[in-house]
Amino acid sequence: MIELHDLIIQDAASVEDRQETDSIPIVDDIRYHIALAVQDYSAMSEAHDKLVLVDDLLEKLGLDA
Repeated sequence: MIELHDLIIQDAASVEDRQETDSIPIVDDIRYHIALAVQDYSAMSEAHDKLVLVDDLLEKLGLDA
């Protein structure tokens, strides 16, 4: 089973001549779907927490996107 961090690393590696802050398509998709689910204040707080987790994972992987 492929883990999420493996998918992110593979996707980042697939971007030709990746610059330090280029977007990573799978990360962009995850962020989009998290933001899409926001319909009220409670969901906004939950979405923020999820986005922080995504950012923390990227930091652990040494990626900036």
